Order: sequence, then structure tokens, then C-alpha cells
Amino acid sequence: MTAERASRLGPVLALQSSGAAQRLYPVSVGLALARLRADRLWRQSAPRAHALASMDLLVGRTSRAPALEQLARAYLLELCRHEELAWRLDVVTRLPVHHVERLRAQLDRGRGVIVSVVHQGHFGAHPACVARHVPVTTLIASKLLGEQPRTPAGVRRQQLHRTFAHSPDVTLLGAQGSFDAVRSLLSEGGVAWVACDLKGSTPVRFLGRTVLVPSGTARLSLLTGAAVLPLSISPDGHLERLEVQEPLLPEDHDSPEALLQAVFDRHEPAVLAWPQGYEQPLTHLEVRADPPPDPLADAREERAT
Repeated sequence: MTAERASRLGPVLALQSSGAAQRLYPVSVGLALARLRADRLWRQSAPRAHALASMDLLVGRTSRAPALEQLARAYLLELCRHEELAWRLDVVTRLPVHHVERLRAQLDRGRGVIVSVVHQGHFGAHPACVARHVPVTTLIASKLLGEQPRTPAGVRRQQLHRTFAHSPDVTLLGAQGSFDAVRSLLSEGGVAWVACDLKGSTPVRFLGRTVLVPSGTARLSLLTGAAVLPLSISPDGHLERLEVQEPLLPEDHDSPEALLQAVFDRHEPAVLAWPQGYEQPLTHLEVRADPPPDPLADAREERAT
């Protein structure tokens, strides 16, 4: 960015990063503007192609594939709503959390807890919602810590950081190199907030595809005895319903791979029910190409029998 452009953008970025513009009009107006923006994006080839590819990744090999175009258009609307409501921290950080007693029960037994999440809905606000009940340590991308915005995209990232940090009962921890710190936290009976749907090297089946994800959730659970409680997100008007699922216990699984697959099996129904609420799946999920079908497989099976 040139110095001249940075100078021109300075006042705009200051206004955006303060959230002052959003406070000039009610939420209902912001949501109406979000719909208009989503309609405009749908008429543009690049955003439309991005939305279609995003929804194809999530539902293309599922029973919801016939609704791909409808879901893609709804996906753009959810993105625009998400961006608008990210500035309404008093709204998105006070969503009710259902079945939080499941989390408390594990803590009362002396177990650490891993709250397992995917990037769905206003995911940056969800730790603050749960932290109204129990303190939470949240792993976030290290680049979000201390970033000074220089572009509109940088402003959005800064606001995401503010959203994560909105509650005094949320402790932020840079994800890079955090394994030992999280292991200590869980061993001491703490709560770690971990996104499982990032790019990694461990294969799991998810939404009809093989995706490569980090193994940290399962390894930490098996090392520390921590329970894994997936958090399901579903739409509730223009906001969301958060539900703590039943715990997955490490002693019930033979390997990190088995536990990790169980985590994704728990997340899949909520994602399939509301795929348009998933934040940037093309960025977060790494899909491994399945091998092509073997045309001689049936013949070999017949000879074997």
C-alpha cells in the first residue's frame, strides 16, 4: 500500500475499527443492509463462484447436494450478516448456552475439558458466551495478537480479536507452539477452547470427504484425561443457538485417530443442517483427494469368492 493510499484510508479505518458507524443505526437496519450487499455479491461472478465452491465442499457429497445453489446464495447472506454483527458485541457475546451443566459435570469430577468447535456462525463470540458460566482459555491464530490494521481486512481481523477478548473470563493463547501450555491447563482441570477444523495431517471422514486436520484435540485428551465436549451451533433467527454436547471420554477410544473421528462425527450433523453458516470452508478445510475407483475390484472379489 502506498503512503498516499494509507493516508486516504486512515480516517476510514479509524471509523471502521471503532465500530462507530455501526452504532449510528439499529441492528435491523444493519441486517437489511447485509441482505442488499449479499444480493449484490451474488450478481458478481467471483463471489458467486466462491460461494458455490464453498457449499460444494460441504454438501457436494451429501444428501443436500441438490440444494447447492440455494445454499450458496444463503452462504453469502450469512457472511454479510456475520460481518455486520461482529460489531455488535453486546448482542453476539450474550447468546444462551444450552446444557452447560454437561461441562460443569466434567469439571466437578476433576477433569479438564476441551470444548471442540468448528468455524460456524459467530465463532469468535462463542467463547465469551460460555465464559459467562466457566472461565475459558481460547486458542486463536497468533497473528491476531497485537496486529495493527492497515487495510479493511485488517480491521475485520482486529474486530475478531476484540470479539474473542470481550469477556474478562476468556484468556487468549496464541495457537502456535501452545501444546505444552494447553496440556498443563487441562492437567490442572481447566477449559481449553480448540477449533478442530483447521488444516493438518491427520485424515478423518467428514461430510463424505477425507479432510486433513490437526490431531491436537485427541492427543491432548488422551494425554491428560480431559473430556472433549463438542459445541453445536444452529441458527436462531439472525443469531444462534449454542448447545454443549455429551462428552467424549478418552478411555472410550483406542487411539487418537478413533477419538478424532468421533469428534468430527459429532460435529457433522450440525454442519450439514446449517452449512451456509460455516465460515470460509475453503480456507479452513483441507480435502485429500480420494483414490479413483478400481475398475478391476469387482472382478478380483468374484475370483476370491
